[in-house]
Amino acid sequence: MNAWGEWLLQLTDYGDAPYQHKQGERQSYFVKTYNGNGDDRTFWGDDLQRAIKESGANREDIITISNADNEKVAISVEWRHPVNALMREGDECMVFEKDGKRVVDKKGMPMSFKSLADAAEFAQLHGSALAVVIHQA
Repeated sequence: MNAWGEWLLQLTDYGDAPYQHKQGERQSYFVKTYNGNGDDRTFWGDDLQRAIKESGANREDIITISNADNEKVAISVEWRHPVNALMREGDECMVFEKDGKRVVDKKGMPMSFKSLADAAEFAQLHGSALAVVIHQA
């Protein structure tokens, strides 16, 4: 808990998905967290997208979420993961193959990541990736 008695949560994932990840449900925004005691929790709501963007939170950051069940959600970053601290507004992360070519998606478009942690995780999972570069947009 922080000084105000709010639970500290590690932000593990966020984005758009079918509500409660059930096929056929309407698209909704989610924020998935981990509390350090082995418990994952997923919050759902359209205002979460605004709150994530305004807070600048990225995966692996430690956050608090206030009013998660109401229309106006507040997210505060309590501790920024060191790799995320390197990012600034508008930065883009790119991953390159061992031969120096930029990694592309299935459509041949260059892949980019909004979080250095996400790019590093992708590079680690795909053993062919060699480097992660921050590009100031």
